[in-house]
Amino acid sequence: MGDRLFVGGHAAAAVSSNGGSTWKDVPSLSGADPMGWAITSDAVLVGGHPGLFRSTDGGATFTKVTGAGAVSDAHAIGATGDTVYVASPEAGLLASSDGGKSWKTVDAEAGRSFMGTILVDPKDPRRLIAPDMSSGLQTSSDGGKTWKSLGGPMGTMAAAWNPKDINQIVAVGMGGSELSIDGGKTWKQADLPKGTSAVGYDTTGSTLYAGALDGQNARTFRSTDGGTTWKATA
Repeated sequence: MGDRLFVGGHAAAAVSSNGGSTWKDVPSLSGADPMGWAITSDAVLVGGHPGLFRSTDGGATFTKVTGAGAVSDAHAIGATGDTVYVASPEAGLLASSDGGKSWKTVDAEAGRSFMGTILVDPKDPRRLIAPDMSSGLQTSSDGGKTWKSLGGPMGTMAAAWNPKDINQIVAVGMGGSELSIDGGKTWKQADLPKGTSAVGYDTTGSTLYAGALDGQNARTFRSTDGGTTWKATA
């Protein structure tokens, strides 16, 4: 997110400003169980079991969203501009057109098993790709009203697309890791670090990051050749 790299787990979140070489805790997200991250025009949003959290200082500090903008148990989130989507196992799929200040229910049943970051096309905010723990990737072309399967690994937990070429998609699930270079029409096995459960590109699209669980710790890796080779960030 900008020049910052975030990683979240059940108990805490950490941030790096130097590509993962060093990390520091984000105290305001302690116990937030961060699962998905999104950037709006004026905020950073993160969802978790306790609900939705917002930062207006570039991710330095977060505050739980209450009142009209509150969303409970936000398992997946995605945004572009002021358009935000949240998926909840309790409430289904919700959308906001004002950066998350207010919400409307798109479908009370859709999205209950979505996880992580929902990919939202910056050129068409109605085009979405979401990781679905009950299957593979799901995609929508009408703002989440209807969905169809896009393939990828079963039990998908995380997905990312190259911001410079959104047809290049990496997905990670319980069924392994897969890569598509044609927007999900075809997939091939991806060679990601063992234990990878989260992926993301930097803003230039030149570096792909992977987060892997190592015991109780998260390890981060980077690839500058599209995922062919990997190097630990620290």
